[in-house]
This record gives sequence, C-alpha cells and structure tokens, in this order.
Amino acid sequence: MTSLRGSLDVARVIAVVVEVDGGVISGGMASIWETVPSPGSTGRRAWIFGIGTDEHHRKQGRARAVLTPLVERLDALGVETAELSATREGELLYRALGFAPPSLPRLQRRGPTSG
Repeated sequence: MTSLRGSLDVARVIAVVVEVDGGVISGGMASIWETVPSPGSTGRRAWIFGIGTDEHHRKQGRARAVLTPLVERLDALGVETAELSATREGELLYRALGFAPPSLPRLQRRGPTSG
C-alpha cells in the first residue's frame, strides 16, 4: 500500500472510481512512465489497467465513466501513448475512445523463469 500511495502522490499512477451509495462499483488505473525522448516523441507513456465494473452495474456506462476522465487526465499530463489490453467486452468502448491496434508489431519475450 505504501508504494501505491507514493506513486499516486507523484502522479506515476492515477486512478478513477465510480461510487454508488458510498460503495465503489467501477474503477481503473493508469501507470505513467517516461522513456528516452526521440524525434517527434516526448517519451511519456502510460499503461491502463484494472478497468472493472461490478457485475450488477455493467452495461450502464460505468466503465466509460472511469475511462473517459482517466484518458483526459493522461492527455492533460502530456502522455503521448497510452496502451491497454482489451477484453472482448471492452473493445468497443476502447475503440470509441480512440484506442486502436498499434501500427508497429508488438512482440513479447518471456524469460526462462516465467514458465
């Protein structure tokens, strides 16, 4: 908890929640970091994660109510590229907010200890 609180204090992690009757029913987070700037790139990036809504509150615009201000905050912070892993259920919402497959192939390498 301490490292999360510290990250929130310096805006390396931002979070948005939706409450109903004093309880959190939807939320999401973004982790922000900087890479080496390059021509045409500031190097500010974000990974959006943990977008979720209680099953009894789905299909009511709750995820949009989380993701929209999260994206607006990333824009205000000058984040150039924001990425996320899309589920089938969330893909239409993500696309509606400007997310698309990357233009370059995204590759991944798993280390020998990752199973």
